[in-house]
Amino acid sequence: MKKFILGLILLLSALTSCSQNEELVMECKQGNRDKDFSFLAKISTGKLCFVDPSGRTFGCVDVSTLNSKIVKTKNFNSKSSELGKLLDVEQDIYLKIDRNTGMMGGYFASNDQNMNIRNELINCTKKEKL
Repeated sequence: MKKFILGLILLLSALTSCSQNEELVMECKQGNRDKDFSFLAKISTGKLCFVDPSGRTFGCVDVSTLNSKIVKTKNFNSKSSELGKLLDVEQDIYLKIDRNTGMMGGYFASNDQNMNIRNELINCTKKEKL
């Protein structure tokens, strides 16, 4: 029985580490038809990083949840991360991507409300490897 429980624990920890090391690259677009801003969202080795069209990484945050349904970052703000400084947020926020719909949003950690006053989300699609 002890061997079974130990084996189960080892299997679960292996599955957890595999999902945290999964690489996922998404192409995201924000804005309206006249003024789109596109970027890549790259999830790898426990981090979500944003890359502009020129290839420059402009912010990374740690991932807390990565599974088949969602990608969710750890809470961050302007004092704790480069991306928080770029977004100029004083309150703790987190980013969440619904992997079924491809929609990404920023949410206040205190009440889980969308930080965008118009409640808008960013549309992302999985980018396939070449």
